[in-house]
Amino acid sequence: MSLSNSNITSSIINNFDQKRTIVQKNNHYDLPKNIVNKNLFGLSIYLILIAFALHYLIKHKKYLLASILLMNIDLFAIVLGFKGGPQDIWQYLYNPLYNTHYSFFSTTLINFLTLFGIGIICFIYARKTNIYQGIARYSIIILITYLLPGMYLVYYMNNFADYLSTTYDISYNIIYLLTLVFGFLFILLVVCIEFFFFKNCVKNFAQVIKELFNKGKLHLLD
Repeated sequence: MSLSNSNITSSIINNFDQKRTIVQKNNHYDLPKNIVNKNLFGLSIYLILIAFALHYLIKHKKYLLASILLMNIDLFAIVLGFKGGPQDIWQYLYNPLYNTHYSFFSTTLINFLTLFGIGIICFIYARKTNIYQGIARYSIIILITYLLPGMYLVYYMNNFADYLSTTYDISYNIIYLLTLVFGFLFILLVVCIEFFFFKNCVKNFAQVIKELFNKGKLHLLD
């Protein structure tokens, strides 16, 4: 006797499959409204801070710092989200492993802004050099700044805070502030690694990309 569609689905989809997505039946509002409102306020504050910082840096011709900020919006969000931020307004600002619908929304928005910022910087760079160097720079940024460091940043911030709390007799607020400083220093390290690859690898990588484009006729794509 053949199984109905519902029986087939229930026999195939197990707990592992269900946990591959936060989208579940009858689970569209998985955070209390007051928590969502608080975090929407936190998201708004964060975006306003980023906008003001970019405006200030560009106005005062601090273009390098502006580009670093624009390319690392996600990493700054991870740092500020430590312990949820003041009054937990950044508790779900940017979680590399999001587990709520609101966190997915906030994380996706920040991911979009980060990728948009990286695209702007690389497009400007490509106009000054050539398209192949622009793509090479984009590839390096995506890997080193965007894809790799997020999980490690959270891990090392947690370990640093735990080390301080178990080793030194200092207050929670001091540990919190020192951990934020540690997080920003981690971002600085990532940026330094990034610029090292820019200086030493972009031209050679661009040549490889040019060869791939020519051999694969990718330059004919429209």
